[in-house]
Amino acid sequence: MDDGSTSDSSSGSESFDLGLPTGIDALVGEEKPQHAGHNSALLTAGIIIADVVGAGILGMPVAVAKFGWALGIVLLIVLLAANVHISILMWKVRVQCPTCSSAITYTDLVCGAFASAPNWQRR
Repeated sequence: MDDGSTSDSSSGSESFDLGLPTGIDALVGEEKPQHAGHNSALLTAGIIIADVVGAGILGMPVAVAKFGWALGIVLLIVLLAANVHISILMWKVRVQCPTCSSAITYTDLVCGAFASAPNWQRR
């Protein structure tokens, strides 16, 4: 139905809120505080295991094809041990470091762990 008006969507006056910062807030990088997640330990462990296993499943055929069965299995066991060791170290830092008690991300964990370190270690 042509009533003489044009309905050009690029010049329309409709506004969509995408939840993104606009104006001066977007320029200076001020963000609204985000709430920490409320996942259980079991759900978090499941997500981490799914992520690690998913990446491993995708890369394993190529690694075993290049190294062979024997060396591929040995490397798989060595990398598993390294992954478990690093995970335990990160857990110990998170639990025992008082400045890491509210750490949510890896960056928070590192900043909390090095908060009382000497200046030469905090570059």
